[in-house]
Amino acid sequence: MKILFWDIDGTLIKTDRAGIHAIKYATYVLFNEIADFDKIPTAGRTDCFLAQKAIQSITKQTASAALTNSLLDKYEELLALELLKHNGCVLPNVKKILADLAASKKYVSLLLTGNTPNAAKIKLQHFDVAKYFNFQHSAFGRTSADRNDIAKQALAAVHKHYPEASLEDILIIGDTPNDISCANSIEVKTLAVATGRYSLEELKDHHPWIVLEHLPSPTEFKKLIS
Repeated sequence: MKILFWDIDGTLIKTDRAGIHAIKYATYVLFNEIADFDKIPTAGRTDCFLAQKAIQSITKQTASAALTNSLLDKYEELLALELLKHNGCVLPNVKKILADLAASKKYVSLLLTGNTPNAAKIKLQHFDVAKYFNFQHSAFGRTSADRNDIAKQALAAVHKHYPEASLEDILIIGDTPNDISCANSIEVKTLAVATGRYSLEELKDHHPWIVLEHLPSPTEFKKLIS
């Protein structure tokens, strides 16, 4: 059995920055000021990290857990509407691969994402791919600013729910150096795709197991990971 942990933004879908617009609007609702995300790194970061940095940029103080949660709650409320306003898309071959994997008992598709659980579900339901993932066994970025913490959550979920799986059976699929780093932190492989902000050469510099311009056909994908 292969346990596949998928990143969302830049790997499965592109939202045309709907998520950033939603969290900007959320900061305006809560603080009457829009956080400047031109100064906040976003690629491969967790929603918790983004909320903390947005709050710090406005209040000039360390974000409390209560304020962080309030901002994330408001962000989740606004996200579905922002997705409707923007021209996002499912990336090439994603739906074909996910449907093909779902038809076999040899593969389990889970999420390892910086999104909160609700944000992940909202995004993937919007693009009609949520049905391919087991959300209960996935790992999310609601409570930690560090993506490596999410990787630890993911590994713990594998040990609990798929005890027969070894580290060799686990693969993280993502589009940023942070995806590669979090895979390295739990000693599993990464399939990196240059479908997000980072180029093929930039991803190669971080030494993933496989790096591709984009996801291939389902048949080729299964050959690569087998």
